[in-house]
Amino acid sequence: MGIFDFLKPDKEKTNARKKAASSAAAARREALAEKEKVRKAKLAAQKKARTDKKATPKSTPASTRARIAEKEKVRKAKLATQKKARTDKKATPKPKATAKKQSQYANLDKGTKDAAGLTKGQKASTRKAVSVSKSTGTVKTKGGDYKTFAKGSKASGNFREAFALAKKKGGKTFTWNGKKYSTKTK
Repeated sequence: MGIFDFLKPDKEKTNARKKAASSAAAARREALAEKEKVRKAKLAAQKKARTDKKATPKSTPASTRARIAEKEKVRKAKLATQKKARTDKKATPKPKATAKKQSQYANLDKGTKDAAGLTKGQKASTRKAVSVSKSTGTVKTKGGDYKTFAKGSKASGNFREAFALAKKKGGKTFTWNGKKYSTKTK
């Protein structure tokens, strides 16, 4: 026996400690496995309850059914009214142009026309519409710079009227505000 033999651990004690540690680890593993089984069973039960809940029809109280029926009735009545309004709108002829618009472009043959085929009154109304309306920009083309106007402005309305008139007459081009335009549409 050496001097430091007392520092060497006893083999029996070491083996006993190892056994105790391994049995404790085994017990912990068993406890965790048991907890996992319980958790999975609980999840399965919850899932089954959800599917059963979906499968069983909900019974709605009579008052709720009555409210739903009333809403459906109102919705159908509203749809019928809208449908009737659409069919009435299609059946009614479009109103004639107002006196102001009729006088603006009516009787192109009357009065003196310039090279573009516009009377003095039409040119004046175009100039007025352009001067009152604010330009939103310009478009550069081979033919030059063309002003653009906001939708709904007097100038844009005046242009649309001139375009429609030229198209109706069968012309391929027309002049508006001193610039030439085509009647082609895409």
